[in-house]
Amino acid sequence: MKGAVVDVLYQRASLVERAVALLLDVALVLQVRVALGLLGLSVPAGLILVAYFGCFDGIVGTTAGKWALDLEVVDASGEPPGLLRGFLRVALLPLNLFFFRFVHDLFTGTAVVKR
Repeated sequence: MKGAVVDVLYQRASLVERAVALLLDVALVLQVRVALGLLGLSVPAGLILVAYFGCFDGIVGTTAGKWALDLEVVDASGEPPGLLRGFLRVALLPLNLFFFRFVHDLFTGTAVVKR
């Protein structure tokens, strides 16, 4: 990311912090899916995950898991990336498994940083 502002004002989150936040978020989403199931609604967990990460990371800049660890997603100016880039980050997330780096952040001009 070419965000000099981000690198000057923030410390980037570590891989461990990001992984713990992801596990917390996935646990929360699975609980939401179970709750919806108890109400008779069958919503795929993948759909909930995409909506959850796209909306929260894009609009607010954080999810419950990131919030618990004092992390946030920012663009080059230090602001939340917006809804479009929030959903693009989620769509590109699987690429990280192939390249062993945060490709979704690279392509969307975002970074996960400590608040």
